[in-house]
Amino acid sequence: MKKRTKILTAAIVCFVSAGLSFGGAAACGFFEREKWAEANAAIAKKTGYYETPQKGEYAADGAVTALDIDAGSADLVVRAGDADAVRVEYYDRFPGEYEIALEDGRLTVKQTRKWSFWEGFGLSWVLNLFDGDWSDHAVTVTVPADAAVLETLTLETDSGFVECAGLSATGALAVKADSGRIAITGGGFGGADIRASSGAVTVSDCGFDSADIRASNGRVAVNGANVSGLLKIRADSGGATVENASADTLDIDVSNGNIALNAVKARAIQSKADSGRTEWNAVECDTFTGRSSSGRVKLTDCAIQTIDYISSNGDFTVTNLAGASAATAALDIRASSGKITVFGDGKSGKAFNNNLQGQAAISIKVKLSSGSFTIEGA
Repeated sequence: MKKRTKILTAAIVCFVSAGLSFGGAAACGFFEREKWAEANAAIAKKTGYYETPQKGEYAADGAVTALDIDAGSADLVVRAGDADAVRVEYYDRFPGEYEIALEDGRLTVKQTRKWSFWEGFGLSWVLNLFDGDWSDHAVTVTVPADAAVLETLTLETDSGFVECAGLSATGALAVKADSGRIAITGGGFGGADIRASSGAVTVSDCGFDSADIRASNGRVAVNGANVSGLLKIRADSGGATVENASADTLDIDVSNGNIALNAVKARAIQSKADSGRTEWNAVECDTFTGRSSSGRVKLTDCAIQTIDYISSNGDFTVTNLAGASAATAALDIRASSGKITVFGDGKSGKAFNNNLQGQAAISIKVKLSSGSFTIEGA
């Protein structure tokens, strides 16, 4: 049997099997909401869990200077808004699921017991799929707009997203999501430690003394951030984008994914890309030090005084480097395999050195194991 025929036969078998499975499930009432509702009611009666999550509300009866919120298996939304006091809205799946306390200005919200799939979820999550309504799967904290500057802010979920909007902290911001995205919008913080195990991280229009942002499996996007110290970004899988941002030092490391910088200013930038492209546009810095294992590097309309880069496999292209010309740039280029082009002048051979030890205004030192080097535009 020809290879194409085998593939077609396998596809038909899979399609027919899937049809039979879905047909049998439908015949057994698998997709009937009423069947799931009956099963959910039976589990609720047996375990003591609520058949339908019960809404609860809390209003702080004193000043709140710090938030420590662990939403457990729910989504978490923390925001500044129109409120007369700090308010918490939540949904209990069993009596007393969430414990809330205010002590010495610190408001603590914590899930009292992590529940199992069958016992805790019951089957209510399936009903949510039927209804398309997940509003009973969130903890929402609203802080009065005129009291939105706190001392510290600690936010955490085990399974759910975290959203924080319009709040600030004179001290630390700590955010952790084991399975879900993180979005931080607006506000200023003394320092930040933001970690997502599985999900994207988005930071927009924020100020920090320093920030450490990590995503194990998801993309990191920073837009409009102003960091007076170190901005450290780690993305194991998903890439990283930084736009309209400034920092004293930007340290960005991506294991699997692309690095993109646009309109970024920093004193020093350190970049490492194990597998993926590095593309910069309108970046200003004194020193750029970088390493890449596989992927091209492209710098466009940038103002950089010193470049020191090593690439194992990929082209390195510089277009319109501010202030650079054949007379003002100190170049030390090494290409094991590839072509070197400097200001339109193709060079034969595998090395090009131009006044590296002189008094040139710009220093460029690049080593390529496999790839071409090009610098063009004055």
